[in-house]
Order: sequence, then C-alpha cells, then structure tokens
Amino acid sequence: METLFFKTSGRRRVGMGALFIIVTALLSGCQTGSQPAQHDKPQSSGGGPIDPPRPPEPAPSGPEAGGGFPLPPDVEIEAETEAGVPGLRGSLSGTGRNGFSITDISAGELEAAGMAEGDILDCAAGPLRVQAPLVPPDSREPLPRFTLLNGFLVLYHTGGIPDRAAILLTTARKEGYRGELELRKLKRSEALRDYSSDRAFANFREIRRGAIAPRTLYRSSHPALQTPRAPYAARLAEQARPRIETVLNLSNTWEELEDLASYIPWYENFIRNEGIIALAMPQDYSGADFRGKLKRALEFMAERRGPYLLHSEEGINRTGYTAALLEALMGASYDEIIEDYMLSYVNYYNIVPGEEPYRAISRIGADMLAGMGRSRPPQPHADGEAMRLIAEDYLLNAAGLSQRTITALKERLAGRAE
Repeated sequence: METLFFKTSGRRRVGMGALFIIVTALLSGCQTGSQPAQHDKPQSSGGGPIDPPRPPEPAPSGPEAGGGFPLPPDVEIEAETEAGVPGLRGSLSGTGRNGFSITDISAGELEAAGMAEGDILDCAAGPLRVQAPLVPPDSREPLPRFTLLNGFLVLYHTGGIPDRAAILLTTARKEGYRGELELRKLKRSEALRDYSSDRAFANFREIRRGAIAPRTLYRSSHPALQTPRAPYAARLAEQARPRIETVLNLSNTWEELEDLASYIPWYENFIRNEGIIALAMPQDYSGADFRGKLKRALEFMAERRGPYLLHSEEGINRTGYTAALLEALMGASYDEIIEDYMLSYVNYYNIVPGEEPYRAISRIGADMLAGMGRSRPPQPHADGEAMRLIAEDYLLNAAGLSQRTITALKERLAGRAE
C-alpha cells in the first residue's frame, strides 16, 4: 500500500506553526439514504454546471510565527472497514480540474452518520486510502482536506485521485482536528493593557510541575525580537533570582541569534559566556530533525548550571513540547502537564477552562503527549509515575539520550547538582 504524507500549515501550526496528517494513499467517499432534493450535485470539469475555483493555499499561520500546531505523530490510523461497521458507502463522480474530487455523499448523509467539521475522516477505495480533516468551505487548511461544496462532500488534494471509484467513508478520529479549527477563530491583542499582567503578556512563567525545584526552570516568549512582548519577557527573565544561567533558544539559528543579541546586552552576555544554544527547531515533533535538535538542547542543559530559560517565538509550541517532556520526566501528572500547556492559550487568548475553545484546543496537548508515548500513549489523567516512564522511554529510545545524560538532567532540574 502506498503511503503519502501531507503536511499541515507551514509551521502547525501548530498555526500555525508542522504537523503531519497521515495519508494512506488515495480516495473514497460514500452514500447511504436519499439525497436532499434541494441540492444540485456538483459536476466535474468534464461537463457540468460547476467547477469552482480552488480556495487559496494556506499561508503560514498560528500562534508561532511561521509555525504550526502540533498534531499526532506519523502513525497510521486504521479505519474500521469490515462488514457491518458503520460507514458511508458511495462513489467518486469525477475530479475537478482545480484539484478536487467530487463524491456523491450529501451533507445530510454526513450529519446522519455523525460526521462533522473537525473530524478526521478516512476514505478508502479498495487498497487506496486517504485521511484528512473535514473543514469549512472557506478554510485555508493544508491539503488534503474534505469540505462541503453545494451540499456534497469533496476532497481537495494534490493529484493522483481516480475519477471513478466505489468508496467507504468512516470517522478515523472524532474531533481530531477540532482544536486546529478553534485556534483559527481566536484573536489576540498586542497591547499590554488588554492583559492581566506583564507575565501574561510576555507568556513568562516559572515551571513548577512534578519534582522540578523552585526557581530552576522558566519558559517565555522570545525576549529579543522586535515585538511588543519582547521587552517584558527580557525584563522578567533578567529579574529572576537566582539569575538565569542557561538559555535554550528553540526558534533561531546562530546567525539570527547573534544579530538579535547585539541589541540586548543582557541576552548578548549569554553568547559571551557560552550559556545559550540556538537550535532552530522545526514544528514537526515526530521528525528526525526535531528529535536530533531536542537531543542537543537537553545535552546542553544537562552540562550547564541552572536556572534555565526555555523560549521560542511565542513560547507555545516548541517551548510547550520541551517543557511538557521535562515536566513528565520529573513526575508531573498528565493533567498537570496539560494545564501548563494550556496556560499559554489562556495568557494569549483569554480562553476559559471548561469552555468549548479550551476543551477543543486541549486536544492538541493530548495529541502531543500521545506522540511522546510512541507505541504506548499515556491514558488521560495518568499519574506522575506513568508519565515519567513514558518520558524516559522517549528520551532514551526516540531522542537518543544516554541514561547518564537523563540522570544528570533530572539532578539539575531537582536542584541537586552542583
């Protein structure tokens, strides 16, 4: 079976931001029940009343500049397609010249089958399969994506989809993309007066989860960019006591770092004293490049004294992943890690725990933790011991850290190293 990989927006973002949705080859669609009479079925370019313009391709978006939001790792999700399993059966009725394939599945049939925007759908045509989110018609989500056009399901894609095929449509992950869609709706202010504090504005905070010692680990938005937040992040970091000794810059190259630091003496001191590392980590947490740079970051951290500052551009995604991994390593529970991850969204967007945007976006954090678990993702509400075992396994077998480095890192974070 051919497997294709489609990346989410240039980050995923993410907005955002590299995330990958896995596509196990090609297309399908389906039909059960009668079609609503009020809809006119879309036609292919072979001759019909409609061949709509293709929506513009996604520009980078999301909380991290040029970045994205984290999705699940590159693990195939097996849709249930055995006889008797609920699903929609139908057919492809043609491929539009602008890069979309038309199915005969109506909006009413999707609703009756419990499929909705934000779900990740699995479409199969024999051995060919594609998985993609169902998104609003005006969405700028990366390809592939399902949407509704004139009341029928279509798939936007990059090519290679057959013009005619019987298909089976199932739900691969209910609400698996809901967090991404909720993020697109959020707006944030760039004015300090709209935030509860300097710390919320700069997304600056001490990390106190699990056995991490007081005044040892901090996270922040970028303290050296030309942004409204940067001066506040720099001032808060500079005021930390004991003073911060080591900085992990997760977003810049060395060339960028040296240029930025030349304007901020406090930041430049870290270069002079060899107390900073620049990693330019990608947003795809499942990729080898990310794991290799994470290994370098944590080895650097284990060799140097704290307190430590982690930052990327917004301090949400790459910082969020790294912080979550260290929290898990130090025995923080699943719920504690999610709470700290979500605090960045509370800071930036003033979302409220328990309400729909918070609940939906927290799935992004849950997917992030699932990726750390590799073959055995953590259960929701897992305790600190379960999370510690998952983090140690990830660092040892996925990131490639030595057991000696992991032990040294734990000693540093617990405040026991000299």
